[in-house]
Amino acid sequence: IPEEPDWNGTPGETVVVQSEQGLGDEISFASMIPDLIAAVGPQGKVILDAHPKLEHIMRRSFPEADVHGTRKRNGLDWPHRYKIDSSIPMSSLGAIFRHRAEDFPRKPWLVPSPDLRQKWRTWLDELPGVKCGIAWTGGIFVTNRAGRSATLEDFSALMMPGATYISLEYREDETAVAEWNAAHPGQQIVRPPVNQDDYDDVIALLAELDHVVSVTTSIVHACGAIGRQCWCIVPAVLTSSQWRYGLDGDEMLWYPPGSVRMFRQRPDEDGLREVIRRVAKQWRGVMKLRDVA
Repeated sequence: IPEEPDWNGTPGETVVVQSEQGLGDEISFASMIPDLIAAVGPQGKVILDAHPKLEHIMRRSFPEADVHGTRKRNGLDWPHRYKIDSSIPMSSLGAIFRHRAEDFPRKPWLVPSPDLRQKWRTWLDELPGVKCGIAWTGGIFVTNRAGRSATLEDFSALMMPGATYISLEYREDETAVAEWNAAHPGQQIVRPPVNQDDYDDVIALLAELDHVVSVTTSIVHACGAIGRQCWCIVPAVLTSSQWRYGLDGDEMLWYPPGSVRMFRQRPDEDGLREVIRRVAKQWRGVMKLRDVA
């Protein structure tokens, strides 16, 4: 993309939004794309340079914008098709549109694919009980992966009759799931045949699940972006990249009320296993209510 000035809020401009950071960050920050579209007005144009895995979901969700799934690629040809006035990193939109709690719309902004949802609905209908997605690995080394991640054994407190548990891991989980299933023949974990190269497929699966329990990873932000209920296990120590989880409270301003619920590690709790036990206590209550219903 040729050099151009930073967008400063001027209406009527053609603005390139440069996506950045991880998939979860891009999903979360995309909540401000509608604000930008409204700000540039009908005389302007928003161009989103998205991660390739998010191209389809972003294009469907923001039809007023031109979406290119070319993040991190060199030698792009599409910038030459526009008269670009300015650009802005996606996270910097917050400095313009998110000053107060009242500035957060707290409503879904991503639109899952109806066709992919139907595919997953058909697949899930073949599985018994409540369909609960689980994700136990979060982050990379520099973003406190060790502190943000759990194990399947840690999640064992959640595993109870009446539900099918579906892996939402984005890393290779085949060995961990196979070992769990071999050791627990009465409570198998299912690996969905998801297309890891297109997050549109993941988001459609999330939309059809009954519930999600996850450590702090992109799954949490995807659930919030579509309004899917997700219980999030938050470690006591957060890196600077995890500022959106805040220091207290059980909800995130970025997401609709009742979607992402945070269970925070307490100072007296050693690791995430004890947090998961508290989550499991709440989960047992949910399952009992479903049994009564």
